[in-house]
Amino acid sequence: LIEGEGKLNLYVDQEFDLNKGSINNEDNVDALIMYYKGQNKLKITDGEFYGSIYTATGFLFSGNVIIVGNIISGGIDDKFQCTGSSSVKGNIYAPNAIINLNGNANIIGAVIAKQIKLNGTGNNDYKIEYNNDILFPFSDDSSTRNTYRIDVWSD
Repeated sequence: LIEGEGKLNLYVDQEFDLNKGSINNEDNVDALIMYYKGQNKLKITDGEFYGSIYTATGFLFSGNVIIVGNIISGGIDDKFQCTGSSSVKGNIYAPNAIINLNGNANIIGAVIAKQIKLNGTGNNDYKIEYNNDILFPFSDDSSTRNTYRIDVWSD
């Protein structure tokens, strides 16, 4: 939990593996930005992260994961995997990434990726929702953030 009016920038060089924990809270998403440069994928298992993530190595979210904030990756051939009941509320900008959504994983926000794969069996529910206004950093208040507008969309 980040308290006060400041901001926290986390710089992670080696490894990030959050297991059954929570970092920050939904009321203070703009106060946290993590820059991840590890050799392995950033991992969150049954955890919550409220802030934006910049990574060059992809990510693995498994179990009941909640991410509120943007995920940005400039890596080459990134592989992002969301399994179980993983949920991302924010935008994903990863133009070179292959994003795999398995189980009941969902994304509420814009996704820019090389490829998105939806996998699973049974009554799995996948959803990707977006509107034309993409806010970076993440915020529901467009008057206080930079806004990018989608003018052309092609399938």
